[in-house]
Amino acid sequence: MPNTHSSFRFGAFLDIDWDETNRQHKLTCQLLTTDGDPVVVTGPHGPQPMLFEAAAEAGRMPGAIHGTSVRMPLALSIPPGIPLEPGLYEWRVEVEGFEHATAVEAFIVTGGGHSPMPYD
Repeated sequence: MPNTHSSFRFGAFLDIDWDETNRQHKLTCQLLTTDGDPVVVTGPHGPQPMLFEAAAEAGRMPGAIHGTSVRMPLALSIPPGIPLEPGLYEWRVEVEGFEHATAVEAFIVTGGGHSPMPYD
């Protein structure tokens, strides 16, 4: 039986290469199962994958040395109510145009209505 999780927070730092600063980048953050399948939830428009999309741009600081990477923070606050079966899940953040995941945060859902626990 699915647990309805309590709220939790997700934070990551994205390191943006110098030549990718001052450009808009499309970010996709999605909740996946341990098999890499999207978690599907029922919303006002029917079943949909649990994902967020955003556009972000990292600017160059005045006086920054040419070639320096820029660290951009990303923070999400997830409200309670996502029904999840016990198991291992992950939030995956990807940047459009880059093959590899930018950030991954795994967590475990246990039986008995416990809150999600980080998985390291």
